[in-house]
Amino acid sequence: MKSKSNNKLTVVHSNELIEAGYGHTIDEMRLLNLALTKIDSRKENPGIIDIYPEEFSAMFALNSQNVWRNMKNAIDEIMSKPVRMYRQDEEGKEKVVQMPWLVESEYFSNQEDGTKLSIEFSPKITPFLFELKDRFTSLNFEYASRLTTPFSYRLYSWLMESKNLDKNKQGGTVCVELEIDWMKERAGLKGEYERWVNFRDRVIQPAVDQINSKTDISVIW
Repeated sequence: MKSKSNNKLTVVHSNELIEAGYGHTIDEMRLLNLALTKIDSRKENPGIIDIYPEEFSAMFALNSQNVWRNMKNAIDEIMSKPVRMYRQDEEGKEKVVQMPWLVESEYFSNQEDGTKLSIEFSPKITPFLFELKDRFTSLNFEYASRLTTPFSYRLYSWLMESKNLDKNKQGGTVCVELEIDWMKERAGLKGEYERWVNFRDRVIQPAVDQINSKTDISVIW
């Protein structure tokens, strides 16, 4: 099959989903994002979405070797990892609501080089991906696809969400504060990189470097 040009593709999430908690590998994020380029966020959930190994390797400039195996491993992990939504009750106490990304996935288990795998997004996650009218963030897939670490993608998403909020704009720049514990919780890194210097040097700085060199925004922190 022929793939669309990356610069014409977008990935759209509700802002609540942008700020949700989930810890995925880069292949798991790539699989979800590639699926989301195939839908129209203004319309209803289309049901089954097919994803092909050749488009997966082409979209992310990957060597085709092991792509099918990596896709199957990624979808198996996504099926077992819920999204965590953070909400407040009527007394202002935070509660965590967990929901699945997918209602089902399908592929042929005995194929070494499969033709495709199929997924369907869960009805629970549908309100955060489909028929969106306000409070959503659109990412240009061309730039998002260049990021090679899970945290660089999450940070890019948070910054793009902040970029669209008027409260953060100061002249020609956008200023935003992201708490360390908040970022770790949302990125599935809670309890890791306890020393600040390790989190700074191994997680934040590499992510900022990637965002500055590979995307459409420039970050000073």
